[in-house]
Amino acid sequence: MDSTISILGFKFSTQAGANFEQVAIRGYTGITASHSAMPIRLPINAAFSDYRKVEGSEAAREPQKLIESFCSSPLPIIDSREIKEKNLAHIINPENIPDGVPFDCFAQQHSMWNIDSPGKHKAIWLYIDYPSRSCTFDIYLHENLARLNTMSADSHLWGTSLLAPPEDLWMTRFSNQTSFTELGRGISGAHSKCYARHQELTAHMFETNKWNPNDFLGFRCQIRMPVWRSGICHILRSQGSDPRHDPRVRPST
Repeated sequence: MDSTISILGFKFSTQAGANFEQVAIRGYTGITASHSAMPIRLPINAAFSDYRKVEGSEAAREPQKLIESFCSSPLPIIDSREIKEKNLAHIINPENIPDGVPFDCFAQQHSMWNIDSPGKHKAIWLYIDYPSRSCTFDIYLHENLARLNTMSADSHLWGTSLLAPPEDLWMTRFSNQTSFTELGRGISGAHSKCYARHQELTAHMFETNKWNPNDFLGFRCQIRMPVWRSGICHILRSQGSDPRHDPRVRPST
């Protein structure tokens, strides 16, 4: 396939029973699949808080929906199935696509998270499940959340070793694979040479959720020819307290 793409937006939640709100766009461009090949699932994001994996029970997820204006025609189908101890997977079903013809597929999902005592070290991962010419992983943090964290990036051969303490991660780390970029405020810097419609796709995420992109700061991990079965991550290191308890901070929009 040409590109693996994940775009996430995060802000503090003002709703009862949730402390974070997330929007996620995940997908691929130039997928070539045969009907007898292994299933293709949408790119998987995982979160760790102080090296503890955040469980699905801590989130209220809405179903993933195709973003039809960014998918090829005829449209692919998204199937859901349970794998590995009832973990929900979203599988791209190419039954409407002629065998071996490249196609694009993107889906969007809204989630509310209720994470008990988020740690000082947080990591949000994207796993490279399939060979791809490029991978672009963007995160947009609301300014109230961004000011509390410093951002960096890393890449590892993924597996259970991601639960290891940081002094042990050198065993699986790819030192020069990931390019990390601060995109700045808003989405004016969201364009990508890897996918011509990347900025347009990012704008779609903000518009459909009625979020003001100028209230967010963007960060990008990008890889050319990523190592198959590796994972790239954004690392957030806490620098302060929860701003919702600070009357000087204006509320989220």
